[in-house]
Amino acid sequence: MGLRWKIFFLALGASLLIGAATTTLYARSWQRLSTGYALLELQSQLERPESVEGQSFGGWILEGTEKDPQWIRPPADVEPSQYSALAAQILKKASDTRLPEGSFEVTLETAPYTRHLLAFRSTTEENHAQFRVLGLASAGYLSRLKPWLLPFGLVLGAVMLCVAGIAFALSQRLEKDYRVIANTLENIGAGRFQNLNIPSQVDTSLNKLVVALRNTCRQLEERDSRIAQVSTLAFEDPMTKAPNYRAFDRHVLSILSKGPETTSATVLAIVDLDFFKKVNDTYGHPVGDFVLQETARRIREAVRGPASLGKREADFFARYGGEEFALVLHNVKPGNDHEVALRVLKQLRGSPYRVPADVAENGQAVSLALSASIGIARWEAGWGKGEWVQKADLALYEAKHSGKNRVVTLRPERQEWV
Repeated sequence: MGLRWKIFFLALGASLLIGAATTTLYARSWQRLSTGYALLELQSQLERPESVEGQSFGGWILEGTEKDPQWIRPPADVEPSQYSALAAQILKKASDTRLPEGSFEVTLETAPYTRHLLAFRSTTEENHAQFRVLGLASAGYLSRLKPWLLPFGLVLGAVMLCVAGIAFALSQRLEKDYRVIANTLENIGAGRFQNLNIPSQVDTSLNKLVVALRNTCRQLEERDSRIAQVSTLAFEDPMTKAPNYRAFDRHVLSILSKGPETTSATVLAIVDLDFFKKVNDTYGHPVGDFVLQETARRIREAVRGPASLGKREADFFARYGGEEFALVLHNVKPGNDHEVALRVLKQLRGSPYRVPADVAENGQAVSLALSASIGIARWEAGWGKGEWVQKADLALYEAKHSGKNRVVTLRPERQEWV
C-alpha cells in the first residue's frame, strides 16, 4: 500500500472518530435541549388548563391530594392496575421538592425503562395539599431528533470525505516527492548518479534533503572522476598509453575464471623487440621510448585486424615490461594460433621507424628497421596463469635462439614461421 493510501485511510479513520464524537455530543445536546424545551412547555401548559384538557396535549394529567389522587387523563403506556402505585410515586416525587410548583425529569419504578417529564403545582386548601401534575414520556420529545439524523449524517459524511480527500491530495504530492527521492537514493546506491534530474520544487520540509542529495551526487561524481583517473594511472602504461602489466594480470585472471569452454580457445603471445638494447645504447633512451610508443601503436592496429578477418573486440594487448608486449587472443580456431602473431610481426617490420629530429639526442632524424620475436602458447586444461605465461616464455625463448624475427608456437607441436 502506497503512502498516499495510508494517509487517506488514516485521515478517513480520524474523520470517523471525530464524526462519532460529534454525533454523540450532538445527541446529548439535543436530548438536553429537547428535555428543557419540553419542561418549559409543560410548565406553560400548566398555566393554561384549557390547552391541557384539550386534544393538543398528548400527555397525562393527575390531580388531587396524596390521599385521594384522581387521573384526569391516565397514561396510555401503563396498565390500569398500576395507576394507584404510579400516582403515589408521582405525588411523592412532587411533594419531595418542597416547592409549590416546578418541573423535572424522573424515572418511575413502575416504568423503569422510560423517563418522564413532570410539571406540578400544589395549593393548600383546608389544610390539605392539592396537587395538579402534568406528565410526558421523554421519548416523545426525543423522537424529534429523527428527522434531523439523515441531513446531519449526510453533512457529516460530506465533511469527512472532504477531509479525507484533502489529505489524499496532499499525500499524493508528498508521495510523488518521496518517490523521486527514493528513486534517487536507489540510483545512487546502484552507482547511477549522473543526470538524476532531482526536481527543484518539492515540499518545503524536503528542501534540506534535496540539497543534501544534490551535494551527494556532486561528491560522488567527483569521486568517480578521481577513481577513473586513479584507475587509468593504475592500469595504463604512462609512456605508450597501452595497458600495463597490472591490467594484463587482471585480464588473464578474468579469463581463467570463465571456465575451460571459454579459455580453451584463447592464445597468449609474448612479443619481444629484437636488438632493442642496441637502440638505447646507440641513439639514447628518448629514441628508445619513441620506438616503444610506435610499437604499441602498430600492435594495436594489427590486433584489430582487417575487416576480412572479422572484428576481434575481445583481443587484448599490454606492455608486459621493458621492450616486451603481451597479447591475449580470443576465439582462435585450432591451427590458426600464429595468424594474428604473424600479422603483428609484419606490421612491426613492414616499414622503418622514423624518429623525428626533435626526439633524437643529436638533433638528427633517425630511420630504424626493427623486427620482433614472438612466442605463442594456447591454453591447456589445468593451466594457471603462471604455467600459461611460462609456456609462452619458452616459445619466445625458442624464437630468440633460433634466429629471431619469427613466431614460434608450442602447440600442437613445435613449428616455426618466418
